Amino acid sequence: IAKKQPNCPLELRATPEDNAKGIEYFRENKEQIRADLLKHGAVWVRGFDLMQDVNGYRAMWQALGLEACLDPLHSSGLRKFASERDALYEEVNK
Repeated sequence: IAKKQPNCPLELRATPEDNAKGIEYFRENKEQIRADLLKHGAVWVRGFDLMQDVNGYRAMWQALGLEACLDPLHSSGLRKFASERDALYEEVNK
């Protein structure tokens, strides 16, 4: 059964061409990324210049039509927001 399961998380690594597109990359690939998210349970988005700051991170998830959610550890006070408005948490073990 394990062989039939998709890899989780799926890694989506930016190429120079992807980075050149900026937010358009996510708009153009929205349907595929959302399908991959459903199939794999998670998509690990890596190396995108757009996501180097809070505003870019927010633009990415909005372009994909996603909504922000709270981390389960949020209510315990173990994780603080880097930006509450943008639903971006600080690193866990910094």
